[in-house]
Amino acid sequence: MSSQLPSRSPLQPSETPPNRRALLRGTALGAAALAAPAAGLLGAPPAAAAPAEAAAAAPIDSEVRRYRTRKGTEYGVLGLWPDQPTRVILSVGNIVDLKTPYYTQAAIYLRKLGYMVVSIDMPSHASQIIDPVNDLGLDGWAWRLRNGMNFVDEHNKRMHDVVNTLIGTGRTRAGMMVVQGTSRGGFLAFHYAMYDDRVVCVSGYSPITDLVATQWFAPIADNPLVQQLNVTNPDRIADILGIPVFIVIGDRDGVVSNRAAYAWSQSLSDASRNAGVPREYAFHQLSEPVGHTVPKGGQLLGAAWVLKVLQKMTPDQAFATAAANGMSW
Repeated sequence: MSSQLPSRSPLQPSETPPNRRALLRGTALGAAALAAPAAGLLGAPPAAAAPAEAAAAAPIDSEVRRYRTRKGTEYGVLGLWPDQPTRVILSVGNIVDLKTPYYTQAAIYLRKLGYMVVSIDMPSHASQIIDPVNDLGLDGWAWRLRNGMNFVDEHNKRMHDVVNTLIGTGRTRAGMMVVQGTSRGGFLAFHYAMYDDRVVCVSGYSPITDLVATQWFAPIADNPLVQQLNVTNPDRIADILGIPVFIVIGDRDGVVSNRAAYAWSQSLSDASRNAGVPREYAFHQLSEPVGHTVPKGGQLLGAAWVLKVLQKMTPDQAFATAAANGMSW
């Protein structure tokens, strides 16, 4: 496999996010009251039925449907809309990636259980390319940072707008959402988990955990935005304390650095212990000779972990449930 990460392709204002440090939580989400006001859909199905305690398993449908919020944020939904509030996987990647199991990860095992999968395009990819020469992929992220553009903040605001819409139209509720991402998407997923208390937990699949450990950002390691946004920053570690975090990565990943991922995971554990904050972390480094790819079995581990954290299953129940609901796309 090449050492390059897979190529993938005016910003909407949003409400100020909740103060994460004022709302440190363990594995239980106590922020239902933070649900934002309704922000309806354009061209969407009718509003969902009255809230129910559990969402019925949705028929399996693999069409990707595109919608826009009232603020104009485009997002994609994999499969059929539920007719009542259901659990949601915010899959950080691109809308087109909803058709690719590699990028939807745990959804392979969770869709049969009624989980809804939602995505928006990442900065410097697809519809979010703002300069056709310079703003392309991770090179685009580096270009934006050199020019003082906070791509993490604009992604957070667009995703926040979508979550407002999903809650406002009765599709889901605070405490029923998880966020996940692969590689660069994992980096953005960590940031979104810090940004929005309505999300319960975050999963990173072969994620970037240290910008300057990669070839794209090492040359600009002294850039103030790189330092501010890097999840190794002590302030970012403080922001993520109390949020359940899952990571799976191969043992020979020289692109995003499995060593950097392990070091960051250990930093989270140490900071949690020092702050006396409950922790729910899972770090899996699996044999993977290819290099930068999600190791075999990583998706099942991630799905079982979501079931354990979000649905309070025992580990045995979680693995059995996930394995029994695997899909072949």
